[in-house]
Amino acid sequence: MTLSDTPSASRRFLAVLGDTSDIQAWSGIPYHFQVAGEEAGFFSGTLRLPVERLRLRRIVWNLLSVVRRERPGGFQYSNSCLEYLFRATKDQLAGAEVVSHFQLFPPLDLAGQYGVRSSYYIDMTLRRLFEEYGIQNTIGRSIARDSIMREWEGYQAARYVVCMSSWAARSVQQEYGISEDKVRVVMPGANIDDEIAEAVLSERDGREENSGENHGPFRLGFTGKHPERKGLPRLIEAAKLLRTRGVPVEVGVVGALPQQYRSEPVVRWYGYIDKRTEMRRFAETVAGFDLGCLLSYAEGLGISTLEYLRMGVPVLGTSVGGITDCVPDDAGLLIDASSSSEAIAEMIQALINEPERHLAMKRAALARRRQYTWKRVVQDFEQLWRRLP
Repeated sequence: MTLSDTPSASRRFLAVLGDTSDIQAWSGIPYHFQVAGEEAGFFSGTLRLPVERLRLRRIVWNLLSVVRRERPGGFQYSNSCLEYLFRATKDQLAGAEVVSHFQLFPPLDLAGQYGVRSSYYIDMTLRRLFEEYGIQNTIGRSIARDSIMREWEGYQAARYVVCMSSWAARSVQQEYGISEDKVRVVMPGANIDDEIAEAVLSERDGREENSGENHGPFRLGFTGKHPERKGLPRLIEAAKLLRTRGVPVEVGVVGALPQQYRSEPVVRWYGYIDKRTEMRRFAETVAGFDLGCLLSYAEGLGISTLEYLRMGVPVLGTSVGGITDCVPDDAGLLIDASSSSEAIAEMIQALINEPERHLAMKRAALARRRQYTWKRVVQDFEQLWRRLP
């Protein structure tokens, strides 16, 4: 399918705060969606919102917030920021369509002036973001209130509000009152290059066929930049409990690791892996885990769970936010978000004690792996857009 075959669109762009061609922007989600969308003809080019030019404006805006007796912070949600970003790209956007990851872009009044049609592809609403992540405590009340109002107006005018989970969709419908015929759920893909993923899986299968045994400790995987919110400390504590019981486990960490755990014997730290230059190393590391873990206290989605599943690794997640959509019954385990390290250790030990169940989960994850590609995401979007008048 080419762009000219897609109903009601001559030019379509993906928007994020930053550059959609930058693999480091928003965990790589827009980059991978952009690449797959351009290959299919769904997107017609890259959109770059020049956020790096806003440093001075942000400083001035924060100072004025203090003058207004408001808490500084939240500049990215302000009209000043949004109008600047739109005007910087208006020649590219005029008469086009935008699918936006950012709940407030494009600003509704300017989009109308320049004939820009908009839809959204979000992991969570601003209301949920502010409350779940505690952001309402770091920005002024008026900017929080005004942002949610402008978000609501944008959703009302949108063609679609596509959500990455049913949890986010419920917020859009129940908290914002958006009609269900406009709200859809499309789970994103894993942020791993498909060719590399399949090559690593093929090589791993060959090694396992030639080896007949599982060597080393049971590997609990963690990837992420926010270890406290994502529950890494309680995963490590659970692993330490298992070690004291004689259960051989290891926590493999990709990304941020708090200083106090860097000499912990149960932890193996792989450091930060730059997907721009080390995508294969990232895929190999993830594929080497026995159970991918995301024990978040709050989470819009949890892209790491999809990366584990893409590499044929079953997952353990907390039943919070969008994670519940990302943990399939046959290839994952869910535990309550308030669970203690002891409860987590019990669940992991039960799985280790049933190797046939773990093997069945691995096989299920491998069988599902192509569900977690961005090519599938684009196909889902194409189907939605064919229904537009």
